[in-house]
Amino acid sequence: MRWQEVEKRLLEKPGVREAMEESRVENELADAIIEARLAAGLTQAQLATKIGTNQASISRLENAEANPRLSTLKKLANVLKVEFKVAPPIRPLPEVRRTYARSRQPAAVAIAAKEAQS
Repeated sequence: MRWQEVEKRLLEKPGVREAMEESRVENELADAIIEARLAAGLTQAQLATKIGTNQASISRLENAEANPRLSTLKKLANVLKVEFKVAPPIRPLPEVRRTYARSRQPAAVAIAAKEAQS
């Protein structure tokens, strides 16, 4: 069976689509970190040393098992020569109502990595 068929069947099950959407940003960030690390020619251990952490922390980031601090993302961006940008998703998500009056924009965001411009 092809992955597309498996994915289609999974998405038909109750709650699966919602669960996938909830973890979308974490998975996109993990993919961006992996791609940038590989493009830089670094192992997880080498990247960890350069940003002052351990290999297990990098592994957790790359497996979307951790939510990094902004300071960690800044270190990663600096070492990997990338920029992490918040961008609207490709497909629109339902608008999220906020409890405070200042924001009337939808809360949906995605994180993408882009090579830093020199």
